[in-house]
Amino acid sequence: MTELAVRFNYLLSHPGEIMHAKWWQSLGLNEWQSRYPISNELKRRIDKLILNRLGFQPALYRQIPENMQTWLLLLIKKPFLFTVVGLVCNPSPDYLWDSAYRSRLASLLSQEQIKQLIALWPTECHRVAVPWLVEEFLEQAHLYALNVFSHYWQGHDFALLLAWYFAPLEEQMPCSQQQIEQAVRWLFRLERFL
Repeated sequence: MTELAVRFNYLLSHPGEIMHAKWWQSLGLNEWQSRYPISNELKRRIDKLILNRLGFQPALYRQIPENMQTWLLLLIKKPFLFTVVGLVCNPSPDYLWDSAYRSRLASLLSQEQIKQLIALWPTECHRVAVPWLVEEFLEQAHLYALNVFSHYWQGHDFALLLAWYFAPLEEQMPCSQQQIEQAVRWLFRLERFL
């Protein structure tokens, strides 16, 4: 079993390790979130409860499919890229140039990464009629990316793992093949520079 397969199996079996706070709420387990790190036995029991509530029984992977390996490494090492993909696929100049947006963006990216993002920012910014509100633009961006990538990985356990990193989608929205391809291209382009 490869090291990456061991990590993938671990994450699928221990969702509490990576689960977004809103997942704890949606599963009715928010009072257990703060208790999760107390002991390994408690973690094991809470993870089992989470998996039961999700109705998910993880499979054991001996190897990670080749097309999933890079995605898994990005999710583990650079989860912020998925949110940035949501921004560049819904570009508004305000996200980079308005000080209120930029200060929120600084909670996700370093100043150097923001400079890189400015250099990479798409020129077709006219597509977004109304930018997301300052208070919610990062969450909206990661929900957009999660929706698109959930379509891309539909039917694979990786889609669930990806979902746990972010707030749960209330419902999966329709998404075109063009949107999926655009988001995938951006993910791998951004990965090289951020």
